[in-house]
Amino acid sequence: MTSGEGRAKSLVVPAAVWLVIQLAALGVVAGHVPFAATKSFPRPADLLGFKVILPAQFVGSALCFPLLMGSFNSAAITIAGAVPFTIMAGFLTGDFTQERLIFTSGYVSAWLTGLGFWRMALRSPRAQAAGIAIAMLVVLAGPLAWYLRGEFQLQSDTVKWGEIGTWSPLLGAMRIAEPDPHARGPWTLIAAHVILGGIAGGLARIAFKRHSLKGLNPPKKGSHSPLPATAFPHQKRGSRTK
Repeated sequence: MTSGEGRAKSLVVPAAVWLVIQLAALGVVAGHVPFAATKSFPRPADLLGFKVILPAQFVGSALCFPLLMGSFNSAAITIAGAVPFTIMAGFLTGDFTQERLIFTSGYVSAWLTGLGFWRMALRSPRAQAAGIAIAMLVVLAGPLAWYLRGEFQLQSDTVKWGEIGTWSPLLGAMRIAEPDPHARGPWTLIAAHVILGGIAGGLARIAFKRHSLKGLNPPKKGSHSPLPATAFPHQKRGSRTK
């Protein structure tokens, strides 16, 4: 396999995985698949466009970001591939504006950009595995906390996005997509994600370059490395040189 073929293969696999994740979510919505109690399931199911596509994008990217963001080209394909599906989710809802589509697509792109920066900082398989666990926790902790609060605390069925929109990037995306695209809380949260990821990725890149240059530097003049014991095989132990 030539280097060009290997590079093409490294781009095809992430793009295919990302495409399958989003197509599966889009198929659930477009196919009107009832994945909840049929009595309370909204009709038509297209109204759940954002509520299905966005979780698939956030959870799928958090779970697979070491693969999706393995190189600059694959990261660019992943970010570009998310925009059409976000727009299609808005079209399926039937209740969308151009502003909401632009802001929601930008929010998803910012989340993926931050994951790309964190991927630069996580180079070893162990670090990447820890990164997946933390990313999944960041995405799902907010919805899980909201669900548990609803189970153990009496509250209305109306979702208070102004209150829970900053609990996780996923809930922030829901707030941007549905009620308030100009909300400051979700944008502050996603900006912190991108900035911290950029700092971590930049520091990791600088450290990697320094380590590489340090390994390439020749020894300085006048520095002598100690000779191994096998340098004088004819000399016996305890004997003195004249």
